[in-house]
Amino acid sequence: MFSTDPRLYDGRNGKALPIFHLALDYAAISMEVFPLKPQSKVPATRNGMLDATTDPAIIRAWAAENPWYNIGGRPAPGIVVLDIDIQHGGKVSDLGTIPLTLTQRTGGGGYHFWFRAVGEARGKLLDATGIDIKTRNGYVVLAPSLHESYYRYQWLYGYVPIAPLPDHLWDRVMRTPPPPILPTRPTARGFFTDTGGSVHGLVRTVEGLTEGDRNNGVHWAFQRCKESGYAARGEEVEAVCEAARRVELDDNEIRAIHRSVFGGEA
Repeated sequence: MFSTDPRLYDGRNGKALPIFHLALDYAAISMEVFPLKPQSKVPATRNGMLDATTDPAIIRAWAAENPWYNIGGRPAPGIVVLDIDIQHGGKVSDLGTIPLTLTQRTGGGGYHFWFRAVGEARGKLLDATGIDIKTRNGYVVLAPSLHESYYRYQWLYGYVPIAPLPDHLWDRVMRTPPPPILPTRPTARGFFTDTGGSVHGLVRTVEGLTEGDRNNGVHWAFQRCKESGYAARGEEVEAVCEAARRVELDDNEIRAIHRSVFGGEA
């Protein structure tokens, strides 16, 4: 999904490179896409975001029509994207402390922070300027699309799971109350400050995974456990396993991911 070709991200490289064929990579992970006019946010199809699809044949036809189309993406249900437009006063600091999540640097110098949240979202972040909220009712421009400034949209940090919307942002982002939190196994010590300061934060991240990113997300969680020195069969890792079961990963898949991180028998 995330190209490492530096030419895609060098800004004013003086050369237009084909873009839209990379939309197939998004479709492969269930992101609905559609074409935008080259170097623009304007839809290139009659119905705009309503034409978004994961059908490879349709996407290939659009790419053949114009390989320099920008890529528009329609967020899945349960996803909110906080769109920080620095040219209109948006500031990352207005979000407070947020966990590591899927993040895109926009061609205009702003940011897209992706979070999981079920319910009705607002159109703009409450008590802030320059921060829009994108959902399935709208769309976002996806990397490596080219901005009118000639800078490209870019994914930061590579692939990381989409984190749950932090509690302190809920009322500023959502119109509806948060859903009840599933119980988690208690632990004796803290866990990963970038997921809430306790094992509960990491577990909530795993519980927010959907079918397209469950395996990668659980692998990421196990890797964080290992990097923090937690035992392969310790209670912290078991809490991750329990969360993985709640998102319907079966035990064979969990064991295989566990072995790939910790080695040996799970």
